[in-house]
Amino acid sequence: MNAPEEPFLMERFRDHARTYSARAAAYGVDLDRLAAGQAPYVMIITCSDARLVPALITGSRPGDLFELRTHGGTVPRFDPEDPSGEAATIEFAIEGLRIADIIICGHSHCEAVGSAGTAGDITAAGHWHVVQQLDVLSDYPCVAPRLVDGTLRLHAWFHEIGTGHAPAPARRQRLPPALRTRPSRAEPRARRGRHRRAERVSSVVPAARRGAPTMVG
Repeated sequence: MNAPEEPFLMERFRDHARTYSARAAAYGVDLDRLAAGQAPYVMIITCSDARLVPALITGSRPGDLFELRTHGGTVPRFDPEDPSGEAATIEFAIEGLRIADIIICGHSHCEAVGSAGTAGDITAAGHWHVVQQLDVLSDYPCVAPRLVDGTLRLHAWFHEIGTGHAPAPARRQRLPPALRTRPSRAEPRARRGRHRRAERVSSVVPAARRGAPTMVG
């Protein structure tokens, strides 16, 4: 951006901030309801890249989408000895807000993926990066039990910056290794049924495991 444009951009931002309440009313956004508390059903974890606007991509309204934006949309591994701010946000979404769906959304032309020294097809590397974050997230202690009981779904999306295209959700998910076990005979039949249903949707697309990234919803 050219330097002379910056003051005008900030002026536009300030004007929009000052008129937000009027614009919200015009679009039917109930600010009093929002002030009473949030109750989103969906969380999105994505990159901090300025070209990504989750609300615009998803068509969500205020209160619909709980966002976590990180460098490259990276999900840090859970460490009980040194919990991160990202982990605290994920735990709040799962345990406090009882989020039902989590989208991990990668994107093309990602500088974070490129700066990692990735060779070859950068788009394929971006796809694979999203699948890796899905795996890391599914190992969180607050996430794993809800994958088993079917109250949480994980989705992997990839947004093409140049075209605006994103794949349609296919609702597939992976269980963490510790939970991919056969239920004991002592388990109630209902629980065994839930476990089997979870196992049927537990694997990320096999081709991605073989190194050919395939995006799933």
